[in-house]
Amino acid sequence: MPYPTTREAGAAAGIQVRLPAWMPAGWDIQAPAIKAGAEKAARVTIDTARVGQILTSLGIEDETLPESINGKAVNLHIPPMVDVKWTHNGQEIELIQSPSPQVQFPAGTDLAALGEIGLRILGMSRSDAYRFAQTIDWRTTLLVPLPTNVVGFSEVNVQGSTGLMIGMVVPQGGRRYGGSMLLWSANDRVFALRGTIAAPDLVEIAQTIQ
Repeated sequence: MPYPTTREAGAAAGIQVRLPAWMPAGWDIQAPAIKAGAEKAARVTIDTARVGQILTSLGIEDETLPESINGKAVNLHIPPMVDVKWTHNGQEIELIQSPSPQVQFPAGTDLAALGEIGLRILGMSRSDAYRFAQTIDWRTTLLVPLPTNVVGFSEVNVQGSTGLMIGMVVPQGGRRYGGSMLLWSANDRVFALRGTIAAPDLVEIAQTIQ
């Protein structure tokens, strides 16, 4: 629900909201729209056959899920989050943050291997998917699911933490913009910063969050 200040939204979510100290020229850093969301819980049953069908349809023959986890449940608990959004000339910059989600996977599950398969489905090469999957904190992707309109990936440093920069195409207001999403975690907090602005500017915003 909407809140007039980040202080009130943070109180509702149980966190102290962190904000950037810099925005690109023309953006009013003092006038965001602010919302706080409720905590969420979900239980997902793993269907290895369905994942296999998706991989086959995409021509990915070198990735499989172990049959030992078929039918097993993944329990998710995502704490309340705060969403702060700025707009300028029809474009948007959005910062979402939350305490780290809690995820319970079946015993023996290789989370990085699951992430690697997800990245392959999104179009990343085998070598890049493996490398990224080993470095990403996959809890961040529970905050904002990875988009399907991906055009590229890169690894960036955000205040000493490893972040994943995702290039994408964003339909907005009847137009299509080039956009980016940056995912990272720090100090038991996860962040998603996205916008229809240049990726270097998005990284600069992230570096000033305090």
